[in-house]
Amino acid sequence: MKKIIETLFMTVGTGVDPNSDTEGCKRLAKGIYTSLHKIYPNYIVFFTPELSKDIIKYIKELFIEDDDDFIEGEDYEIVIIDQIDNFNNCFETFESKIWELDILSKDKHEIIMDYTYGTKTMSAAMACCGMFYSKNLITVSGDRTNGIVSVGTGSIQYQNLYKIYDKFFIMKARSYFNNNRFYTAGEIIENIVDTKLKMI
Repeated sequence: MKKIIETLFMTVGTGVDPNSDTEGCKRLAKGIYTSLHKIYPNYIVFFTPELSKDIIKYIKELFIEDDDDFIEGEDYEIVIIDQIDNFNNCFETFESKIWELDILSKDKHEIIMDYTYGTKTMSAAMACCGMFYSKNLITVSGDRTNGIVSVGTGSIQYQNLYKIYDKFFIMKARSYFNNNRFYTAGEIIENIVDTKLKMI
């Protein structure tokens, strides 16, 4: 039986301004650290620009303060995104990691994608990539200060995308129906979750 590894993909793209204060980066690291303890993944892949790598260093320091190990290559890895405002570059970076850890891996990685802490482009690309590959998408919601979820207020929100998938099934079923492939269209309609849409 294949071993299932719960793997968290996490964007870390805020605090990239070279003029950002250290305290702001440490606050962000504390928020991420708190989130990690609510999810408890077996492995983490941080996607970050070079300028945000220090945030991960601060996260590691928090693990050490709690007498816990956080070892690169064993507990986590860092993937550098060079063009954080280029949607295609971000999408392809996430996609290649899905292929490496899930599709081509001998171990089965159950990938969860958290797009809370990325730039707008990174977050949009991760959400689209997760939807395309049917991965679990999560965000951390809570009270925000300067765009960062305040420590102690965060809660994990799983995003249910069935309405989007239903739309895809409807379009696909309609195409098969219009090509006189009624049986196939009927099979696709069975995948639709929203019963109201099945009536259309």
